[in-house]
Amino acid sequence: MVQQSIGIMTGTSCDGIDMAHIETDGYEYINVLKYAAVAFKDTLRQDLLTLGQRAKTHGKDILNHPQTAKIIKSYTKSIIHAVNEHFDLNQVDVLGFHGQTILHKPSYGFTIQIGNGQMLANETGCKVIADFRSADILAGGQGAPFAPLYHRALMRKYAQKKPAIFTNIGGVANVTYYDDKNDVILGWDTGMGNGLIDFLCQKYFNVPYDENGALALQGQVHQERLEYLCSREFFALKPPKSLDRNEFNISVFDGLSPHDAIATATAFSAETILLSDKFCPKMPEYRVISGGGVYNQTLMDILHKKSKCPVITSDILGSPPLSVEAECFAWLGVRALKNLPLSLPVITGAKYETTGGVLYKPF
Repeated sequence: MVQQSIGIMTGTSCDGIDMAHIETDGYEYINVLKYAAVAFKDTLRQDLLTLGQRAKTHGKDILNHPQTAKIIKSYTKSIIHAVNEHFDLNQVDVLGFHGQTILHKPSYGFTIQIGNGQMLANETGCKVIADFRSADILAGGQGAPFAPLYHRALMRKYAQKKPAIFTNIGGVANVTYYDDKNDVILGWDTGMGNGLIDFLCQKYFNVPYDENGALALQGQVHQERLEYLCSREFFALKPPKSLDRNEFNISVFDGLSPHDAIATATAFSAETILLSDKFCPKMPEYRVISGGGVYNQTLMDILHKKSKCPVITSDILGSPPLSVEAECFAWLGVRALKNLPLSLPVITGAKYETTGGVLYKPF
């Protein structure tokens, strides 16, 4: 049965709200009806970034702080306003609400995505599926990445059967290796995507991100620092693996000029995406890129130059780069309603398939 769903995604870049309205059967029928984005107000964005930093110290106890409750309420209200402003909800069956990740620690058995699912359901009149990742972690998995099954559905929709690697560049970058001919699908986090670049831009230039990669273009890559970063243990670990956005701190760029730091962080993101190719069973025949990183021309130029296979963007699969993750959680919301798996043990390392998600009904 085909259902209508809106996916609501606020990524680790903390830049704003991405929303996608689709109709889908939760399998390979996917029709993208509308995409909308709303930037966070500066105060909310800063609150979310600060919350993520504090969560590194306080762990799950961060949820008991009175200030955290205020931020969650403010964040949820911004979601409600954005959804009501941009979409007609009369025909919508479910909202797939990812929430804002403030801490991801699968090795400690938890991940935290904030957002009040019940409040969202009450204020929109729609069923809401939230907390997608916890069930996978309880089953021993990484709880991430959750995009691979959707990436596969997109590839199948457009009859793309050749081995490919689908890369989403958000605050953290993740990949899906897809080879439908040999029935292979894998996925893992490659490392930092836009996260470090954004933090540096905010620190040195008081801007949320490096628009078009212009700041990086004015700097020089510090090769020794880049090699040191790429030698970190995470990049040698075989998948399944996932990464918290705050795993790397911008202090690793201390001593560099602001422009050189951003240039080096940009090269670091590109290099670790390409380094992850070693985990592919065979070299992919092309690389599909989605996420905000698509619009960092300096980052994309490095990928085009150094990739061993052609680089294209997700537009070719009918999904604008900024829309893909929101579409994914709209699709996963429908799958959760149908008790279908949201990921696979081969991707996350879980002991068994899980459907996950918590259902909130309006009252």
